[in-house]
Parts: sequence; C-alpha cells; structure tokens
Amino acid sequence: MPCRIIFCDADGTLLSSRHEVLPGTVLAAEALKARGIPFVIVSARSPRGIRPIQREYGLGGPIAAYSGALVFDTDGAVISSVSFPLQAALTVMRFLEAHPRKSVWNLFSGENWYVTDPSDPHIRAEEDIVKTFAERYAPGALPEGTGIHKILVMCGKQDTAVIEEDLRNAFPRLNVCRSSDVLIEIMAGGAGKDTAVRTLCGRYGIPPEETAAFGDQFNDADMLRAVGTPIVMGNAPEAMKREFPFVTESNDSEGIYSALKKLGVI
Repeated sequence: MPCRIIFCDADGTLLSSRHEVLPGTVLAAEALKARGIPFVIVSARSPRGIRPIQREYGLGGPIAAYSGALVFDTDGAVISSVSFPLQAALTVMRFLEAHPRKSVWNLFSGENWYVTDPSDPHIRAEEDIVKTFAERYAPGALPEGTGIHKILVMCGKQDTAVIEEDLRNAFPRLNVCRSSDVLIEIMAGGAGKDTAVRTLCGRYGIPPEETAAFGDQFNDADMLRAVGTPIVMGNAPEAMKREFPFVTESNDSEGIYSALKKLGVI
C-alpha cells in the first residue's frame, strides 16, 4: 500500500527524550519532501509549540495542533478549527479546582496559552519543553464568545487515571484523552487526531488507506486507526504495541527513519 502522506506525533515520537529531532528523521523528512510526500506534525501542542520544531529542523508542511482541533495548511492558512465555548471551559476549570486530587489546568485558544500562575513549576517545565510562554489568566479577560481549543490538565502520576475518569463522566460531550502518565487533554467533541487525518486527506484528495502515521501514546490511537499503515514507537506502552503490531525502534533510536526505510517510502 503506498504512503502518500505521513502523519507524525511530536513528543515521544518525532522528538527524542531530549526534545530533539534525530538526524535520520531530518534526512527522512528531506527525502519525503523530494518525493512530494507531505510530512504532517499532529500534536497536542499549540501552534506556537509546533512551529519552532519546523523552523529549527526545516520541517515544512501542514500542522495539526491541539490534537487536531486546529489544522493549518503549509502556507499557515487555517483549514479546520473545532473549539468549545469559554463558558464550558470555565465549568471544567471549576470542576478541576474543586476536585480532591490536585491538578494544574492550562487553557488554550488559537495561538494563546493561559494559566493562573505562570511561575508554577509545572508551567515553567512545560515552557522549557515547548519553547513558548504562558500568559496569566484573569477572570473576564477573554470575550464571552471566545472558542477554546484545548484544556491541558497536569497531574501527579497517581492521580491521572482518577481525574481522567471523573472528567469523562462529568463531561461526556467533550473529548477527554490521556497523553502521558501526567497529562490529560480536553477538546471539543469531534476534535481528534483522526479528524486531522480525514481533513488533510480531503484537502489533498488522498484516501486515508494510502497514508501512514507514527505515534507513541493513547491519544495517538485514533490517528493510528484512521490511516492505512499505523506505526508505533518502541517507547510506547505495551497496550499500544498489542493493538498496533508494526512497532519500530524508539524515539531515541531513529524509529521513524527505520520504519520509512522498511516501508520503502525513502
């Protein structure tokens, strides 16, 4: 089966554990570009958290931010935007603040990232990783009609599963998905990485079965199910490897380059 678009998660997949793109991956992206095959970064990050990766490593192409809730074409034009109302987001934030398990919430709208305390160590650590900065959120600072693309919830490892389940039960119309042992993503219902696959396949007129995707976490599963060739990184949880049998090397061992060579795409 040909691979006419490559979709790729960022953290834990495209990026090594040192948050760098490996040399082989850069060579692979250059080879894909020469063959006219789009290399699409599909990430839970904001657009401002994805673009520095593209600039630093010369990775042009479309991007899907907020796990597919906001999709941009190669020229930066918005192709698709799926958000939920600010009032619904405020309800979620109040729920988290009242929850017995401690967490830190982050609010994302378009290019903007809002938090209650930018000096919080969790926020500072995230800023270092994504190379962009959060703004302090003040009640009433956003217009009532503002659309929210994502709420990111930061938790302790021992609390993530409980908070995720409680969020799913309390807000069944929202898309709640764990993206790591300590992170939960909340998007509008209908927003997802699989939506980004279908949107961009429609844009380019390419059947989803003629595409491939790389992922490493549970929030990548819908994207992997939506493509013809799903590829899981060696550093993925065992449950992901059981569902998706094409397992490549880890994000620290040129897993992307290796898989694309095996497929004959590069």
